[in-house]
Amino acid sequence: MLVADAPVSGASVSSGESEGFESVITTFVFNVGMAGLTSGGSVTWGTGSGGDTIKARLVEAAVTPGVNATSMTGLTAVGTDATLSGKSKSTDTSTNQVAYDATDPVYTSLTGNDVGSLVIYKFDTDDAGSTPLACLALPVFTPDGTTQTVVFASTGAFYTQQ
Repeated sequence: MLVADAPVSGASVSSGESEGFESVITTFVFNVGMAGLTSGGSVTWGTGSGGDTIKARLVEAAVTPGVNATSMTGLTAVGTDATLSGKSKSTDTSTNQVAYDATDPVYTSLTGNDVGSLVIYKFDTDDAGSTPLACLALPVFTPDGTTQTVVFASTGAFYTQQ
């Protein structure tokens, strides 16, 4: 299993065949994502009919997502994007943080170019209309046709500061 941890949040990638690699990762919330997630914003993180469709995309290692990106255009996917289920949001009043979590995304029979990050985004019709929310940098790995799971940290996939 690839294990990662970071000050903001963490994720790891597990294929069942990888063993014991540890790395610090960089995680950030896109500026447009922060605006969408805050009170009165355009993103509803929840389940059922009241929640937006939130997806997770494995992004090619050759692509470096930038904090100022306003759409998913140019964030080249490896495999098929996973729709996140089991979304939850919790507020820690002692740290003034809002944690966003979901069921760990699974990518079956993953093949393609090297993967370097996972971008969580609000899906809306196509890449141009979809809003990037958060980026989790992953240890670079080459898909080999096996099933890959991105394991979110126990504290959540990512958080925002109030």
